[in-house]
Amino acid sequence: METYISKIQELSSDKTIAKFGTHLVYLTSADNPKEIEHKIIYSILNKKPKRADIYWFVHVDTMDDPYTCEYKVEHIIPNDIIRVDFKLGFQDTTKDPYFISTSSGSIGDKPGNKYFLKI
Repeated sequence: METYISKIQELSSDKTIAKFGTHLVYLTSADNPKEIEHKIIYSILNKKPKRADIYWFVHVDTMDDPYTCEYKVEHIIPNDIIRVDFKLGFQDTTKDPYFISTSSGSIGDKPGNKYFLKI
């Protein structure tokens, strides 16, 4: 992933390319936070590049403990690339959407904004 970070960052700030969306979210199956699937990179950079303010890479692990509900947020590039790792139990009965709450504008938005992810 490290080889593509600068290219994604350049794309995000390139005003000559039409913005695809403010937040672009991809589900990744890569367990290692430093890796990303080639098809995701291809989708972002090749043919018709997808420019966004913030790129999210979301990974979900199903845990053996039936009621686990944890997440970890890693800012790969602040205000540009964010990875979220969820660890969810196989019988988690939570009906409410999971959310990530920003603190002190950490992703370029107002403090306390919440991003809902329905899983």
